[in-house]
Amino acid sequence: MVSVSSQAERETRVLVPEEWLDQAAQLQEEFCREIRKADPREVVRLLAPTYNDCYNVIKPYLRKYRAPRILEMGTGLGFTLCYLRKLGLNAQGIEPGGSPGFEGRYEMAVKLLEANGIADARQVVLPAFGEALPFADATFDIVYSVAVLEHVNDIEKCLTEAQRVLRPGGVFIMHVPNYNSFHEDHYDILWLPYLLRSKRVAKWYVRTFFRRRDWFIDELHFTTPGDFEKLSRRVISLRGMQVHFDDDFSFPILGRFFRRATETYYSFRDDVAADQMRLKHRTLMRAAGLAVRAGKFLRVPPRTFRLVWEAPSENSEGVQNAQGDEEGS
Repeated sequence: MVSVSSQAERETRVLVPEEWLDQAAQLQEEFCREIRKADPREVVRLLAPTYNDCYNVIKPYLRKYRAPRILEMGTGLGFTLCYLRKLGLNAQGIEPGGSPGFEGRYEMAVKLLEANGIADARQVVLPAFGEALPFADATFDIVYSVAVLEHVNDIEKCLTEAQRVLRPGGVFIMHVPNYNSFHEDHYDILWLPYLLRSKRVAKWYVRTFFRRRDWFIDELHFTTPGDFEKLSRRVISLRGMQVHFDDDFSFPILGRFFRRATETYYSFRDDVAADQMRLKHRTLMRAAGLAVRAGKFLRVPPRTFRLVWEAPSENSEGVQNAQGDEEGS
């Protein structure tokens, strides 16, 4: 007898047809040969199961909304968007799919959705850029991206566009690589933080020490937490944007410790209402918060971090307007 959980797992698993895998690997061939130095088919095969990790980026926020409408900025080959739709979530995505190293991804995302029985795939994922989202104001409850902002033309515009399409009380969560860490994920090489801020030096580095082509460096922003902290101070609408540290595998022992601390801290802070917290929860959150602050103070560099910004709710807007009227009178 098949258990309910195993049956549900089969129904939501993203199916990857062999023919589709061959096409996706062919599109990745130049990138994998010149940049990644890996077998393209194996790269795509290993990428496929990561949709669950991407889902975990938004999972803590789903329960805040009765029937959330979700936008994924940069669907890539479509694994996570496909998974969200199979879970029954109202999710859409955008994918330009034409930037160097990522050609053809929009069409591959459409084909993957169709192969998994998702109707109207070209309405589920649209060929568009984050700087000009093809949606009306206040359309989504959750807007998120994973490893996208380092590739866009205009980071600030992408973030303000994400704000524009959020409903009152909505949230955007952007998962971003940290170029102040010791690993570069696209090249899959040791990175030298602070020393490789110049693209000219970074190109010399990948050519000289790893015998890799350097053209992909031009497609990257060397994103760091400090860059976004400065951005949130400079751009009025982005004030209140928070930077959440993730993990760092460059230091095996410290990495595990700080990963557990950050997961505990942000999970309790974002996922459990303050008035529902038990004493042990508050104690754990405070202890984890101290560890997170210690990590920042010691400049333990996480490989990734998250940007989180919540739109004011309609109630809070009403309160702010009332306070403004009182001050004006």
